[in-house]
Amino acid sequence: MEEKKPVFSKKQVIYAGGIGVCRVENIVNLKEKSGNTREYYVLKSVYDTLGNAYIPVEGHKAELRTLMEEGEARKILNEVRLGEKEVPTDEKVTGELAWVLGMKLSDLLSEMKGDE
Repeated sequence: MEEKKPVFSKKQVIYAGGIGVCRVENIVNLKEKSGNTREYYVLKSVYDTLGNAYIPVEGHKAELRTLMEEGEARKILNEVRLGEKEVPTDEKVTGELAWVLGMKLSDLLSEMKGDE
């Protein structure tokens, strides 16, 4: 059976459901209870640096994806500014927007809420 290569690479910044924006710190082989080894992504949140998450490279149930494109993030921000969309309440969504736009999370939230 041909082994698949990991979709994401070491040091890549991605989105992981339940974590939000995170960095692939490493890709490691870990021995499971069955005695077999399995390849895992070692993920660390860019906002909460306590601990790591270990997600199997293959067969995981967690949402893992590349970050949204900057154009998509700008579109969402503009829709919020124009009142066409509500300010996102999920901190993982706002964290991704802030990261992609190169903004501090607090600055992004102030801008979306119309604070001066």
